[in-house]
Amino acid sequence: MLVTASLSEQILSAIIRRIVEGVYVPGERLVELKLAAEFGVSQAPVREAFRQLVAMNFLCASNRRGTYVSDVLGAGLVDLFVARGGLEETATRLATPLRAGEVDDLRAHVQNMREAAAAKDIAHLEHASVAFHRTIMEASGNRLILRLWSSLLIEAHTDLTLRLLRPTDMAFVAESHAPIVAAMAAIDAEEAARLARLHQDEFIRMIGRHGLVPKTLHVGS
Repeated sequence: MLVTASLSEQILSAIIRRIVEGVYVPGERLVELKLAAEFGVSQAPVREAFRQLVAMNFLCASNRRGTYVSDVLGAGLVDLFVARGGLEETATRLATPLRAGEVDDLRAHVQNMREAAAAKDIAHLEHASVAFHRTIMEASGNRLILRLWSSLLIEAHTDLTLRLLRPTDMAFVAESHAPIVAAMAAIDAEEAARLARLHQDEFIRMIGRHGLVPKTLHVGS
């Protein structure tokens, strides 16, 4: 029996993990009643998890086939990165002058990512990355932007991305955050915002290079 505050998010994360690990394959039908029995919950949190996963393009739903795993997993990631990039670009632009060059906490998050990468610890790399981006979102002072960003289920999104890109150099992932910190330290809001958006675009390119999305969805080369 799941006992967390948000059953639907726990179930959502479990489904994402199973998709990544190949337990559920593209086109496979998922049955709400069966999953509810497996997790020991009512159908309501499973239904909510399905709704969110359909919105994220990880699942598809039709009257004929029911709910099934998306045939193009990476397309959902692209949509998320595009939306997330816009929010983080704006938040970074707002946060930079408010921070007035104070970025010690961001540097600490980057150092935590470096240490996790050196230890090949994907869970701690994920945690430090999420903490880094959440710090900037909160520093923007815009609660609506923070709420929209949080609604993208960043933890699950980051976990899925890093697991899909497991062969990728983890040190590169850690270091890719450093230029944003440097621009914020210099109180260059436009450069920091540009780099925040490029940071998300680079992950779109990476999942494209791994063959996870159609070429028509790639950003850049």
